[in-house]
Amino acid sequence: MKKSMKKTKVLYFVDTLEYGGIQTFIYNIIKNIKNTEIDILTLNDGIEYPLEEELKKYTKIYKLNVWLNSISSYNKYKKEVNNFFKNHNDYKIIHLHGTSKNYYILKVAKEYNIDIRISHSHSTNFETNNIIKRIIGNIWKNKLLKYSTNFFACSKESGKWLFKNKEFNIIPNGIDIDKFKYNEKLRKELIKKYNLKNKFIIGNIGRITYQKNSLFLLDILKEVKQIKDNAFLIIIGSGELENKLKDKIKEYNLEKDILLLKDIHDIYKYYNLFDCFVLPSLYEGFSIVVLEAQINGLECIVNKDVLPKEVFISDNIVEVENLNEYKKEIINSKRNNKNIDYSKYDIKEVTKYLEDYYQRR
Repeated sequence: MKKSMKKTKVLYFVDTLEYGGIQTFIYNIIKNIKNTEIDILTLNDGIEYPLEEELKKYTKIYKLNVWLNSISSYNKYKKEVNNFFKNHNDYKIIHLHGTSKNYYILKVAKEYNIDIRISHSHSTNFETNNIIKRIIGNIWKNKLLKYSTNFFACSKESGKWLFKNKEFNIIPNGIDIDKFKYNEKLRKELIKKYNLKNKFIIGNIGRITYQKNSLFLLDILKEVKQIKDNAFLIIIGSGELENKLKDKIKEYNLEKDILLLKDIHDIYKYYNLFDCFVLPSLYEGFSIVVLEAQINGLECIVNKDVLPKEVFISDNIVEVENLNEYKKEIINSKRNNKNIDYSKYDIKEVTKYLEDYYQRR
Protein backbone atom coordinates (compact mmCIF):
# COMPACT_ATOMS: atom_id res chain seq x y z
CA MET A 1 0.00 0.00 0.00
CA LYS A 2 1.40 3.38 -1.04
CA LYS A 3 2.03 5.76 1.85
CA SER A 4 0.58 9.25 1.56
CA MET A 5 3.14 12.05 1.53
CA LYS A 6 3.38 13.90 4.84
CA LYS A 7 2.33 17.50 4.45
CA THR A 8 4.71 20.35 5.29
CA LYS A 9 3.50 22.19 8.40
CA VAL A 10 3.49 25.99 8.17
CA LEU A 11 2.30 28.56 10.71
CA TYR A 12 0.93 31.88 9.46
CA PHE A 13 0.80 34.85 11.82
CA VAL A 14 -1.46 37.86 11.23
CA ASP A 15 -2.59 40.46 13.80
CA THR A 16 -6.31 40.22 13.10
CA LEU A 17 -8.78 38.32 10.94
CA GLU A 18 -10.84 41.42 10.25
CA TYR A 19 -11.37 41.67 6.49
CA GLY A 20 -8.49 43.36 4.67
CA GLY A 21 -5.99 42.84 1.89
CA ILE A 22 -3.61 40.67 3.94
CA GLN A 23 -6.45 38.53 5.25
CA THR A 24 -7.84 38.07 1.74
CA PHE A 25 -4.42 36.94 0.53
CA ILE A 26 -4.09 34.43 3.39
CA TYR A 27 -7.59 33.07 2.81
CA ASN A 28 -6.98 32.61 -0.90
CA ILE A 29 -3.70 30.75 -0.30
CA ILE A 30 -5.09 28.43 2.37
CA LYS A 31 -8.18 27.67 0.32
CA ASN A 32 -6.14 26.69 -2.75
CA ILE A 33 -3.04 25.01 -1.31
CA LYS A 34 -2.92 21.20 -1.61
CA ASN A 35 0.13 19.60 0.00
CA THR A 36 0.89 22.02 2.81
CA GLU A 37 -0.81 22.17 6.20
CA ILE A 38 -1.16 25.82 7.21
CA ASP A 39 -2.33 26.88 10.67
CA ILE A 40 -3.06 30.49 11.68
CA LEU A 41 -1.91 32.31 14.79
CA THR A 42 -3.55 35.66 15.54
CA LEU A 43 -4.27 38.08 18.36
CA ASN A 44 -7.57 38.35 20.24
CA ASP A 45 -9.39 41.67 20.10
CA GLY A 46 -12.59 40.11 21.47
CA ILE A 47 -14.35 40.09 18.10
CA GLU A 48 -15.34 37.06 16.01
CA TYR A 49 -15.04 38.07 12.35
CA PRO A 50 -17.02 36.37 9.55
CA LEU A 51 -13.77 35.43 7.82
CA GLU A 52 -12.88 33.19 10.77
CA GLU A 53 -15.80 30.86 10.06
CA GLU A 54 -14.74 30.57 6.43
CA LEU A 55 -11.13 29.90 7.35
CA LYS A 56 -12.09 27.19 9.84
CA LYS A 57 -13.29 25.10 6.90
CA TYR A 58 -9.67 24.82 5.74
CA THR A 59 -7.39 25.41 8.73
CA LYS A 60 -6.88 25.61 12.50
CA ILE A 61 -6.92 29.04 14.12
CA TYR A 62 -5.03 29.74 17.35
CA LYS A 63 -5.48 32.99 19.28
CA LEU A 64 -3.07 34.62 21.67
CA ASN A 65 -5.15 35.98 24.55
CA VAL A 66 -3.96 39.55 24.11
CA TRP A 67 -4.59 42.55 21.87
CA LEU A 68 -1.39 44.45 21.14
CA ASN A 69 -2.54 48.08 21.08
CA SER A 70 -0.15 49.67 23.57
CA ILE A 71 3.41 49.38 24.82
CA SER A 72 2.11 48.26 28.22
CA SER A 73 0.41 45.19 26.70
CA TYR A 74 3.70 43.93 25.25
CA ASN A 75 4.75 41.96 28.35
CA LYS A 76 1.53 39.94 28.27
CA TYR A 77 2.03 39.47 24.52
CA LYS A 78 5.50 38.00 25.11
CA LYS A 79 4.13 35.60 27.73
CA GLU A 80 1.38 34.45 25.36
CA VAL A 81 3.85 33.90 22.52
CA ASN A 82 6.11 31.79 24.77
CA ASN A 83 3.19 29.70 26.01
CA PHE A 84 2.01 29.06 22.46
CA PHE A 85 5.33 27.78 21.15
CA LYS A 86 5.86 25.70 24.29
CA ASN A 87 2.86 23.63 23.15
CA HIS A 88 3.01 24.09 19.35
CA ASN A 89 6.55 23.83 18.00
CA ASP A 90 6.36 21.14 15.32
CA TYR A 91 6.23 23.58 12.41
CA LYS A 92 8.82 23.49 9.65
CA ILE A 93 8.14 27.10 8.65
CA ILE A 94 6.66 30.21 10.23
CA HIS A 95 5.40 32.85 7.80
CA LEU A 96 4.85 36.23 9.46
CA HIS A 97 2.41 38.62 7.80
CA GLY A 98 3.08 41.81 9.74
CA THR A 99 5.44 44.62 10.60
CA SER A 100 8.36 44.87 13.00
CA LYS A 101 6.28 44.90 16.22
CA ASN A 102 5.83 41.15 15.82
CA TYR A 103 9.55 40.32 15.62
CA TYR A 104 9.24 38.55 18.98
CA ILE A 105 7.26 35.71 17.39
CA LEU A 106 10.21 34.96 15.13
CA LYS A 107 12.63 35.19 18.05
CA VAL A 108 10.75 32.54 20.05
CA ALA A 109 10.24 30.40 16.94
CA LYS A 110 14.04 30.35 16.53
CA GLU A 111 14.43 29.24 20.16
CA TYR A 112 12.15 26.28 19.40
CA ASN A 113 14.26 25.34 16.35
CA ILE A 114 11.85 26.45 13.66
CA ASP A 115 14.57 27.03 11.11
CA ILE A 116 12.63 28.74 8.30
CA ARG A 117 11.21 32.08 9.45
CA ILE A 118 9.67 34.17 6.68
CA SER A 119 8.89 37.86 7.16
CA HIS A 120 6.35 39.16 4.63
CA SER A 121 5.93 42.91 4.13
CA HIS A 122 2.50 44.12 3.06
CA SER A 123 2.91 47.86 3.68
CA THR A 124 5.10 50.89 3.04
CA ASN A 125 4.52 52.57 6.38
CA PHE A 126 3.38 51.97 9.95
CA GLU A 127 -0.36 51.92 10.63
CA THR A 128 -0.06 54.61 13.28
CA ASN A 129 0.82 58.29 13.20
CA ASN A 130 1.91 58.14 16.87
CA ILE A 131 5.51 59.37 16.77
CA ILE A 132 6.65 57.26 19.75
CA LYS A 133 5.23 54.05 18.27
CA ARG A 134 6.85 54.84 14.92
CA ILE A 135 10.27 55.34 16.54
CA ILE A 136 9.94 52.04 18.40
CA GLY A 137 8.76 50.35 15.20
CA ASN A 138 11.87 51.50 13.37
CA ILE A 139 14.10 50.20 16.17
CA TRP A 140 12.30 46.84 16.04
CA LYS A 141 12.97 46.56 12.29
CA ASN A 142 16.54 45.52 13.13
CA LYS A 143 15.24 42.76 15.39
CA LEU A 144 12.87 41.58 12.68
CA LEU A 145 15.79 41.32 10.25
CA LYS A 146 17.87 39.49 12.85
CA TYR A 147 15.33 36.73 13.47
CA SER A 148 14.03 36.32 9.90
CA THR A 149 15.68 33.89 7.51
CA ASN A 150 13.68 34.67 4.37
CA PHE A 151 11.99 37.82 3.11
CA PHE A 152 8.82 38.33 1.03
CA ALA A 153 7.06 41.51 -0.07
CA CYS A 154 3.91 42.32 -2.00
CA SER A 155 5.74 45.04 -3.94
CA LYS A 156 9.21 46.48 -4.45
CA GLU A 157 8.35 49.52 -2.31
CA SER A 158 7.03 47.47 0.62
CA GLY A 159 10.15 45.29 0.61
CA LYS A 160 12.53 48.25 0.61
CA TRP A 161 10.61 49.91 3.44
CA LEU A 162 10.71 46.98 5.87
CA PHE A 163 13.85 45.08 4.86
CA LYS A 164 16.25 47.92 4.03
CA ASN A 165 19.10 46.41 1.95
CA LYS A 166 18.10 42.76 2.36
CA GLU A 167 17.20 40.73 -0.71
CA PHE A 168 13.54 39.74 -0.89
CA ASN A 169 11.13 37.89 -3.16
CA ILE A 170 8.09 39.72 -4.52
CA ILE A 171 4.97 37.59 -4.07
CA PRO A 172 2.00 38.87 -6.11
CA ASN A 173 -1.25 39.17 -4.17
CA GLY A 174 -3.12 36.45 -6.03
CA ILE A 175 -6.89 36.43 -6.37
CA ASP A 176 -9.60 34.28 -7.94
CA ILE A 177 -9.75 36.14 -11.25
CA ASP A 178 -13.09 34.82 -12.53
CA LYS A 179 -14.96 35.87 -9.38
CA PHE A 180 -14.07 39.53 -9.94
CA LYS A 181 -15.06 39.85 -13.58
CA TYR A 182 -18.09 42.07 -14.17
CA ASN A 183 -21.48 40.37 -13.68
CA GLU A 184 -24.57 42.29 -14.78
CA LYS A 185 -26.92 39.87 -13.01
CA LEU A 186 -25.24 40.45 -9.65
CA ARG A 187 -25.39 44.20 -10.22
CA LYS A 188 -29.14 44.13 -10.77
CA GLU A 189 -29.67 41.94 -7.71
CA LEU A 190 -27.73 44.29 -5.44
CA ILE A 191 -29.36 47.44 -6.83
CA LYS A 192 -32.73 45.88 -6.01
CA LYS A 193 -31.59 44.67 -2.58
CA TYR A 194 -30.43 48.12 -1.46
CA ASN A 195 -32.99 50.15 -3.45
CA LEU A 196 -30.34 52.04 -5.42
CA LYS A 197 -32.04 52.41 -8.79
CA ASN A 198 -30.83 55.48 -10.73
CA LYS A 199 -28.00 56.12 -8.27
CA PHE A 200 -24.42 56.81 -9.35
CA ILE A 201 -22.52 54.63 -6.90
CA ILE A 202 -19.04 55.50 -5.69
CA GLY A 203 -17.42 52.50 -4.03
CA ASN A 204 -14.72 52.14 -1.39
CA ILE A 205 -13.54 48.95 0.32
CA GLY A 206 -11.07 49.00 3.19
CA ARG A 207 -10.51 49.54 6.87
CA ILE A 208 -11.79 52.83 8.29
CA THR A 209 -8.46 54.15 9.49
CA TYR A 210 -5.97 56.99 9.27
CA GLN A 211 -3.97 55.13 6.61
CA LYS A 212 -7.01 54.69 4.37
CA ASN A 213 -7.91 58.39 4.74
CA SER A 214 -11.54 57.30 5.16
CA LEU A 215 -12.95 60.61 6.42
CA PHE A 216 -11.82 62.33 3.21
CA LEU A 217 -14.33 60.19 1.29
CA LEU A 218 -17.10 62.37 2.72
CA ASP A 219 -15.46 65.53 1.37
CA ILE A 220 -15.27 63.85 -2.01
CA LEU A 221 -18.95 62.86 -1.94
CA LYS A 222 -20.00 66.34 -0.85
CA GLU A 223 -18.15 67.89 -3.79
CA VAL A 224 -19.43 65.38 -6.35
CA LYS A 225 -23.04 65.88 -5.25
CA GLN A 226 -22.80 69.55 -6.18
CA ILE A 227 -22.63 68.42 -9.81
CA LYS A 228 -24.13 64.93 -9.71
CA ASP A 229 -27.08 64.95 -7.31
CA ASN A 230 -27.68 61.18 -7.61
CA ALA A 231 -24.18 60.38 -6.34
CA PHE A 232 -24.20 57.75 -3.59
CA LEU A 233 -21.28 56.41 -1.54
CA ILE A 234 -20.84 52.84 -0.32
CA ILE A 235 -18.05 52.10 2.16
CA ILE A 236 -17.38 48.46 3.02
CA GLY A 237 -15.19 48.07 6.07
CA SER A 238 -14.72 48.85 9.74
CA GLY A 239 -12.01 50.31 11.93
CA GLU A 240 -11.01 52.66 14.71
CA LEU A 241 -12.32 55.79 12.93
CA GLU A 242 -15.81 54.38 12.40
CA ASN A 243 -17.47 56.62 15.01
CA LYS A 244 -15.69 59.71 13.71
CA LEU A 245 -16.87 58.82 10.21
CA LYS A 246 -20.47 58.55 11.40
CA ASP A 247 -20.20 61.90 13.20
CA LYS A 248 -18.93 63.56 10.03
CA ILE A 249 -21.75 62.00 7.99
CA LYS A 250 -24.24 63.72 10.32
CA GLU A 251 -22.28 66.97 10.22
CA TYR A 252 -22.47 66.98 6.40
CA ASN A 253 -26.13 65.84 6.36
CA LEU A 254 -25.24 62.88 4.15
CA GLU A 255 -27.18 60.18 6.03
CA LYS A 256 -29.37 59.44 2.99
CA ASP A 257 -26.45 59.39 0.57
CA ILE A 258 -24.17 56.81 2.20
CA LEU A 259 -24.36 53.11 2.96
CA LEU A 260 -21.88 51.69 5.48
CA LEU A 261 -21.43 47.92 5.29
CA LYS A 262 -19.19 45.55 7.21
CA ASP A 263 -18.80 41.85 8.03
CA ILE A 264 -19.39 40.95 4.38
CA HIS A 265 -17.41 37.98 3.15
CA ASP A 266 -18.65 37.85 -0.46
CA ILE A 267 -17.28 41.31 -1.18
CA TYR A 268 -16.42 40.32 -4.76
CA LYS A 269 -20.11 40.73 -5.63
CA TYR A 270 -20.15 44.40 -4.63
CA TYR A 271 -17.68 45.61 -7.23
CA ASN A 272 -20.47 44.97 -9.75
CA LEU A 273 -22.64 47.45 -7.88
CA PHE A 274 -20.17 50.33 -8.13
CA ASP A 275 -19.91 52.83 -10.99
CA CYS A 276 -16.39 53.84 -9.96
CA PHE A 277 -13.93 52.98 -7.22
CA VAL A 278 -12.19 55.54 -5.00
CA LEU A 279 -9.19 54.92 -2.74
CA PRO A 280 -7.70 58.06 -1.13
CA SER A 281 -5.15 56.13 0.99
CA LEU A 282 -2.12 58.00 2.30
CA TYR A 283 0.09 54.95 1.67
CA GLU A 284 -0.31 51.37 0.46
CA GLY A 285 1.93 48.33 0.30
CA PHE A 286 -0.01 46.97 -2.64
CA SER A 287 -3.83 47.44 -2.52
CA ILE A 288 -5.52 44.24 -3.51
CA VAL A 289 -8.86 46.05 -3.73
CA VAL A 290 -7.60 48.23 -6.59
CA LEU A 291 -6.44 45.08 -8.36
CA GLU A 292 -9.89 43.53 -7.92
CA ALA A 293 -11.65 46.71 -9.02
CA GLN A 294 -9.62 46.89 -12.23
CA ILE A 295 -10.47 43.30 -13.11
CA ASN A 296 -14.13 44.23 -12.65
CA GLY A 297 -13.63 47.03 -15.18
CA LEU A 298 -14.00 49.90 -12.72
CA GLU A 299 -12.15 53.17 -13.06
CA CYS A 300 -10.08 53.59 -9.90
CA ILE A 301 -9.40 57.13 -8.68
CA VAL A 302 -6.50 57.21 -6.21
CA ASN A 303 -4.00 59.56 -4.59
CA LYS A 304 -0.95 60.27 -6.74
CA ASP A 305 2.27 58.34 -6.03
CA VAL A 306 0.68 56.05 -3.44
CA LEU A 307 0.20 52.77 -5.28
CA PRO A 308 3.18 50.62 -6.35
CA LYS A 309 3.66 50.04 -10.06
CA GLU A 310 2.76 46.35 -9.64
CA VAL A 311 -0.91 47.31 -9.17
CA PHE A 312 -1.16 49.07 -12.55
CA ILE A 313 -2.46 46.21 -14.71
CA SER A 314 -4.75 48.33 -16.92
CA ASP A 315 -5.57 51.89 -18.00
CA ASN A 316 -8.26 52.02 -15.32
CA ILE A 317 -6.23 53.79 -12.62
CA VAL A 318 -6.35 57.59 -12.48
CA GLU A 319 -4.03 59.37 -10.05
CA VAL A 320 -5.13 62.72 -8.63
CA GLU A 321 -3.68 65.33 -6.30
CA ASN A 322 -6.58 67.27 -4.79
CA LEU A 323 -10.30 67.32 -4.06
CA ASN A 324 -11.23 69.10 -7.28
CA GLU A 325 -9.45 66.46 -9.35
CA TYR A 326 -11.28 63.70 -7.48
CA LYS A 327 -14.59 65.38 -8.32
CA LYS A 328 -13.71 65.81 -11.99
CA GLU A 329 -12.49 62.22 -12.51
CA ILE A 330 -15.41 60.64 -10.64
CA ILE A 331 -17.99 62.56 -12.65
CA ASN A 332 -16.30 61.55 -15.92
CA SER A 333 -15.52 57.96 -14.94
CA LYS A 334 -16.71 54.95 -16.96
CA ARG A 335 -16.20 51.21 -17.06
CA ASN A 336 -13.50 49.65 -19.24
CA ASN A 337 -12.97 45.90 -19.47
CA LYS A 338 -10.26 46.03 -22.14
CA ASN A 339 -6.47 45.56 -21.96
CA ILE A 340 -6.33 44.18 -18.41
CA ASP A 341 -3.20 42.07 -17.81
CA TYR A 342 -4.02 40.03 -14.71
CA SER A 343 -2.12 36.84 -15.63
CA LYS A 344 0.50 36.95 -12.84
CA TYR A 345 -2.15 37.54 -10.17
CA ASP A 346 -4.01 34.27 -10.72
CA ILE A 347 -4.29 32.72 -7.25
CA LYS A 348 -3.58 29.24 -8.60
CA GLU A 349 -0.18 30.33 -9.93
CA VAL A 350 0.72 32.26 -6.78
CA THR A 351 -0.29 29.33 -4.58
CA LYS A 352 1.78 26.92 -6.68
CA TYR A 353 4.83 29.17 -6.33
CA LEU A 354 4.44 29.38 -2.54
CA GLU A 355 3.86 25.66 -2.15
CA ASP A 356 6.95 24.86 -4.21
CA TYR A 357 8.90 27.33 -2.08
CA TYR A 358 7.74 25.70 1.17
CA GLN A 359 8.52 22.19 -0.12
CA ARG A 360 12.06 23.14 -1.20
CA ARG A 361 13.10 24.52 2.17
